[in-house]
Amino acid sequence: MEPTSLDRRLPVTKQGRRSQAPLAFTLLAAMGAASLLTTGVSALGPMLSTGLDLSRAQFGAFAVVLFTSTALLSVPFGRWVDGMNYRVGLAMNFGLALLALLTLATAVSYSGFIGSAVLGGAALAFSNPLTNRMVGLLSDPVRQGSLIATKQIGPQVSQIITATLYPAVAAVLTWRAGFGLGAILLSLVLAAVLLWLLPRVKGQPQRHEATLKEENTRRLAHPKRGLTVFTVFALLSGVVYQTVFFTLPLFAHEQLHFEPGLAALTGGVLGATGLLARLAWGALADRLTNYTTALVVIGALTVTSVLLFLAAGAFEISWALWTGAAVFGASGTAVTVLLTSALLRYYPPERAGTATGLVSMGTFVGFASGPFLFGAMADSIGYADAWTAVAVVAAVATILPFAVGPQRSRTKAPTLS
Repeated sequence: MEPTSLDRRLPVTKQGRRSQAPLAFTLLAAMGAASLLTTGVSALGPMLSTGLDLSRAQFGAFAVVLFTSTALLSVPFGRWVDGMNYRVGLAMNFGLALLALLTLATAVSYSGFIGSAVLGGAALAFSNPLTNRMVGLLSDPVRQGSLIATKQIGPQVSQIITATLYPAVAAVLTWRAGFGLGAILLSLVLAAVLLWLLPRVKGQPQRHEATLKEENTRRLAHPKRGLTVFTVFALLSGVVYQTVFFTLPLFAHEQLHFEPGLAALTGGVLGATGLLARLAWGALADRLTNYTTALVVIGALTVTSVLLFLAAGAFEISWALWTGAAVFGASGTAVTVLLTSALLRYYPPERAGTATGLVSMGTFVGFASGPFLFGAMADSIGYADAWTAVAVVAAVATILPFAVGPQRSRTKAPTLS
C-alpha cells in the first residue's frame, strides 16, 4: 500500500516505525542551547558578582531583565517563526544563544551583564515557538507528547553541564573561561546539528491538505478564547513555578532552620522529580483526548504542594516540606509539557509559533514577577501570608481550564490574530 504523506514525514526504520531520534536530539539541543546562559549565571554567580563588582540588587536584576525580555519578544518571535524555514530558525536559535554567551564572557561592566540578559531572553523567546512548530510539522502526531517531553528536558541537561563543567573551568582559569567553554560546546553542538542530525530529517514534505484535514478533526469550539485561557493559565502557573524553585531553599533555611547544604537539596528534589514527571506526563499526553482535565489535575496537585509548604512553615514539620517538593516536582514542572501538547492538538502546526509565543509570554511574565512579589510579601507580612497568596494563585489556575470550552470537529484553521 502506498504510504501517506503522514508516513513519509519521518524516516522509516527497518522495523517500519518512524524514527524520531534525530528530531528529538535536535529539539533537545535547541532548547538546551537557549538555557546555557541562564544556568551558567546561576552556577557561576558568586565568581561573576565578584569579577564585575555587582551588588545583590544588580545581580538579581539579571533574572528580571532576562524574563522580561523573553516575555516581550515571545509574541513577535512566535509570529515570525510561523513564516520561517525551520533550518534558518535553528541557525538563529543557536546564534542568539552563542551571542549571549560571548557577550557575558567579554563583559567588562554592568551594561554588558545586562546586555547578555537581553540576548539570553531573546534566545529563550525564540527557542520554544521554533521547536514547537518543528514538532507540529515534522513529527508523528500520535507520539508528539513524548517528543515534547524530551525537548523540555533540554534546560535540565544544560543545568547539569553548567553545574559541573563551568565551575571546574572557572576554578582553574576564570569565570570568563567558563562561559567561553559554553560557547565552544555550543558551537560543536551546532555543527553536529547541521552536519549530522538535520540531514536525517531532511526532505520531509510539508503536510498536504488532506493530511491537515484529517488531523484537524479535534479543535476547540472557541479557539481564541481557549488561547486566552491557556495564556492566563501559563502566567499564573509561571508565578507559582518560579516562586517555588527560586525561594524554597531559602524558605527551608530561614523558616525550618535547615543547614544550607540540606536546604539546597530541596532544589534537587524539585529537579529530579520534575525531570521524571516531564517524561511521564509526556508519555501520557499521547493518550489524552482532553487536555483541560489533565491541567485541572496538575493544578490541584500544585495547590496541595503549596499548602504543604504553608503547613511546613506554620508547624515546622520537615516532612511536609519534602513531600510538598516531591508533589510539586511531579505536577507543577509538567505544565509546559501539557500546555505544549494541547496547543499542538487544538491548533494547526502552521500557527504553532503564534500560539506558543502568546503562551510563552504569559509564562515568562509569571517568571519575572513571581519571586519578586513573593519576596516582597515575605519581607513585609511573613512567609505564611506569602504562601497563602501563592496557594490562591494556584487555585485560580486550577479552575481556569474549565473556561476553555468544548471541542468539536473543525477542518478550517482557527484565526489567532
